Amino acid sequence: MSSETCLSPVRQNAQTNIDDYKDIISSLPDSLLTHILSFLPIQDSVSTSILSSRWRPLWTLVPVLDLNQVRLVERCSEEKNEKFKFVDIVSRIVALQNAISNPIPLHKLCICWYYSCHPFYVDTWPRATNITDLRELDLHLHTSHQPMELPRTLYFSTSLVVLKLGFAIHLNPPSAFVLPCLRILLLNCVIFANRDSLSTILNACPVLLDLTLRVDDRYLKILNEFNVIVLVGTLKRLHLRWNVQPSSKYRFQINTPVLQYFHFSGYLNGDDVLENLPNMVEFVVQIEDCDRINDYAKSMGLCGKTL
Repeated sequence: MSSETCLSPVRQNAQTNIDDYKDIISSLPDSLLTHILSFLPIQDSVSTSILSSRWRPLWTLVPVLDLNQVRLVERCSEEKNEKFKFVDIVSRIVALQNAISNPIPLHKLCICWYYSCHPFYVDTWPRATNITDLRELDLHLHTSHQPMELPRTLYFSTSLVVLKLGFAIHLNPPSAFVLPCLRILLLNCVIFANRDSLSTILNACPVLLDLTLRVDDRYLKILNEFNVIVLVGTLKRLHLRWNVQPSSKYRFQINTPVLQYFHFSGYLNGDDVLENLPNMVEFVVQIEDCDRINDYAKSMGLCGKTL
């Protein structure tokens, strides 16, 4: 008697259902399968290529590339029982993607390199991928080398919607450029080329809705003075962490008529200007010099609101 006939009807039905399920999944269109894979960590997405010839090229069609050093190195080292270098893992992934005849344009690229970062590779990897239609870019780098200069082409992107930059990234924007689709901008302790670099970038974002800015004395030490001038008519959310001593030379001005949510923590001085905020819904302030918070509330007409 064959092994199949020895199975109970229930187990035979279960086996049939499993087989049908596998066939259904594999028969889904590429667009749906790659959409599912886009929610997986990159190492899991790549692993699906061993399932069958049907699955082998699918991960290369995913328009999301999330390269997080901690997750990639720990996962690969645990599975192979040996230590892998982040640069080797990512270089291999990029090479495999470029091995296909028509690489799919990336919509999201994330590179988080927390230690032993070499900006040369970070500059090379995006150039080796298809980023002509890039919509979201997230770069957070920590390095003892010179900071990475943001590629000039990114300042002229017509597709970028989300831009998140952190730490060892040098921002030296051209005098004239525009990011027509950028709606979300996060700048976390980046290095600005001059005192007006931030203002230049904000002036080039005509539809910006959400701005998160963290500024630290350590990253302004090469500048004698710095301007934080936020004059963005479309901005609705502003998160500002200002870890700069009042003794530092800076100009601080916020004029955002449609701003609804403002979260601030840090130091301020008597020369700071916050004005034209008629649509404020939520105003959260944590000032290091607590004696001044009531003065700011009065100047902004927020004394009757909860701070």
